[in-house]
Amino acid sequence: MPANTPKQFSSSQLAAASGLLYTVPAATTSLVKEIILVNTTAGALTATIRVIPSGGADTVVNDILTAVALAANETMIFELSTVMETGATLRGLASAATSINCKVSGYEVTA
Repeated sequence: MPANTPKQFSSSQLAAASGLLYTVPAATTSLVKEIILVNTTAGALTATIRVIPSGGADTVVNDILTAVALAANETMIFELSTVMETGATLRGLASAATSINCKVSGYEVTA
């Protein structure tokens, strides 16, 4: 019987260039359930989150959140059910480095 393990996939600040947030381990399928974005600055910013399939390219085609606008000091919560297979990666970037906190949680399913 598969084991469903709740997990925080990432707790970090987004960079201005696409950066790695999480990689699905071997023999595992992951389910992204929630993304929390927090703009910690006094100005408006944007954030982008991507799911890259194993062996895929880091391109806009893989965006699950594209240039989401966050007002000064705003928090946004996104409820999802995004499936990621073994080797897939979750990547993120912001319009300004170290200004948006990002927390991603979900489940890892192993056989």
